Amino acid sequence: MDKPLEPPSGWQIMKAMEIASLHLNAIAAEADPDDPDAMSDAEELLEMLKGKGADVGRLMEALLLAGDEARAEADAIKARRDKLLIRQQRRSKKAENTRKAAIGIMNEFPELFRPAGKSKALLAFKSTLVDARVQRGTDGVIITDPAKLMEQDRFVSRSLNEKAVKDAVLDDGEVLEGVERKNGAPFLVVKTT
Repeated sequence: MDKPLEPPSGWQIMKAMEIASLHLNAIAAEADPDDPDAMSDAEELLEMLKGKGADVGRLMEALLLAGDEARAEADAIKARRDKLLIRQQRRSKKAENTRKAAIGIMNEFPELFRPAGKSKALLAFKSTLVDARVQRGTDGVIITDPAKLMEQDRFVSRSLNEKAVKDAVLDDGEVLEGVERKNGAPFLVVKTT
């Protein structure tokens, strides 16, 4: 049989409240300003603890129950966040695949998707709800062997100056060892009304 606890001294009660307040004030101090509930959670818990008064047992019970409730809420939020992440990934994949399908159809039947007169678009589709264009992507370079380029001072600052390499290949038409030219992939631009 457990021996009953001795009642706490006044000093122990004050010290227990001080420890609880210290940790709960830290919650408020570290609160994210973008989280509207953070400050109110800490303030609410501090007020609740003040109401427990000089009873360390009630203080401990309140702290432990509040901690358990916060853990359960955090677990529920994490589970929800995980489900939302899966949903986000599914939606992103859907968006990507529908765009690929649209650009695939436009590429397959370019005669059906001719752009208007002075348009820079490669292909175009317009309806009352959607205006979509396939535009030429930006050319770039893929550095296949940085070591060969590091030997040329104009491409090196403290590390390889990839912009200088890109400019030399794309703007000046140079052929450099260790660099492949990459043509910009077409991309789809969609405006909805």
